[in-house]
Amino acid sequence: MIIAISITSFLIHALITAFLFGRLLEVRLGHFGVTVLLTAGMTLMFLAGIRLFDFDSELCFILLKLLCIPAAAFTLHKGSIGRKTVFTLIGAVICLCAEAGGCLAGDVLFRENADISVFSARVMAPDFYLALSLIEMLIIDRADILREKLRNLSLLVIGFDIIHLVFLVLFFFTEKVDHAELNCLVQSGFQMLLFSIFFVQYQTVLRMRRLTEKEKEYETVKKEIENNRRYYALADLQYKDISKLRHDIQNHFSAVRELLKKREENEDEAKLIMKSISKRLDALGTLEYCSNRKLNSLLTVKLNDRSFKDVGVSIDLNDIEKSPLADNDLCGIISEMMDSAAESCIQCKEGTCEFRLFCGCDDGGFVIRAESSFTQADELPSYHVTRLICETERGTLTVLTADGRLTATVKLII
Repeated sequence: MIIAISITSFLIHALITAFLFGRLLEVRLGHFGVTVLLTAGMTLMFLAGIRLFDFDSELCFILLKLLCIPAAAFTLHKGSIGRKTVFTLIGAVICLCAEAGGCLAGDVLFRENADISVFSARVMAPDFYLALSLIEMLIIDRADILREKLRNLSLLVIGFDIIHLVFLVLFFFTEKVDHAELNCLVQSGFQMLLFSIFFVQYQTVLRMRRLTEKEKEYETVKKEIENNRRYYALADLQYKDISKLRHDIQNHFSAVRELLKKREENEDEAKLIMKSISKRLDALGTLEYCSNRKLNSLLTVKLNDRSFKDVGVSIDLNDIEKSPLADNDLCGIISEMMDSAAESCIQCKEGTCEFRLFCGCDDGGFVIRAESSFTQADELPSYHVTRLICETERGTLTVLTADGRLTATVKLII
């Protein structure tokens, strides 16, 4: 019976260790492979120790659990030696604390029966080990857990683990019967199934979250490809317009030179020709606003939309390379600002519509400012995407209306 309880406990210990190091290090064989190898290794050494060398079973049991941690970190996972060493030391401390907690609980419950105290300690120690391991993971791997939105699930697992520990304490306290060893084995089996369900559910949620992120990345890439396609289509069209304009300008200049030979009679006609050339040059616009290719594509596509057809546009992008934002976030903010500006210009009925966009370093931060014509409305634009990005990047968003203009300003710490 003691061997069966020990092997079950080894399996649970290996399961938790594989899960913990699987979060903190890169696995070589997968969680299942690590669990099987660790369990097999601890079981074989345990049987050899108590059968061949007559080791004390309890001392051998705890030493093998401690040995399991560096074995998992240094042989079955990838990573730097320093990182593995740190996690090994932390894991060993957690393992010793868990064993101490299990022994203390068993001693308090079964002071009159040392054997049952040992068995119950082996059943309760994995609950302490799981709770402490999850707390370690929440502290060390906090950034990735928050990004993957797994904090609440981790806390839920800790809560159920504590409830299971309370259940075990109540069970052992009330079921002091002769077949307590069998009860310990049954409870260890239930504990193994419970922890397996926890980890399977955790990995399922993690895969779902990562799949959702991949779908979002796919949508972003798809939009970027579409923007680039339209960008290069517009670039090709502009190239053709420029080639045609160069040919026409040569003809116009020849006509102007002939007209200017008799300046007094033909001055007005020459001025009309020059004005026509100027208008055609202004109509061409530009496709290069800054050094960021994604932003160039976005601005080109947006400004060639019908929403900005009759809008006076001024673009002044500086220090784009110093922006603390990822390209997708930067494009997301500017895209939303331009959409809001286009909407405000459509609603504006007074005078000519104008839109100005500015980016640059100012007063120790990176500033993105959009100004557009604005008629007083019931509600200001929500800037939902911009607000979310500002919360993530610890930036600020300010929206003001004054003198018939809508101004949205984002400031980020460099």
